[in-house]
Amino acid sequence: MKRIVNIIFSCLFTALLICVFSFTLSNMKIDYSFFENRKLAAMPEADSDGLSDGSFFDGAEDAIVDHAYLRDSALAAGVRLKLD
Repeated sequence: MKRIVNIIFSCLFTALLICVFSFTLSNMKIDYSFFENRKLAAMPEADSDGLSDGSFFDGAEDAIVDHAYLRDSALAAGVRLKLD
């Protein structure tokens, strides 16, 4: 019984991660952050040089962090807390 519960929770957690990542990828069209007053990082092009020296992964990490799902909502909540 415990094994079945573990499998169910693992599947639900995996589904949650896939949903959040897909929402993050769908949010890549936004290129400016109002709350930070800056341009967000763009997803770099994947080429053989970038993949071999790791620069693609550095740029991809910056782009994914900048476009994370609900990031603007979290920034807005932080601004509201600082203003109160």
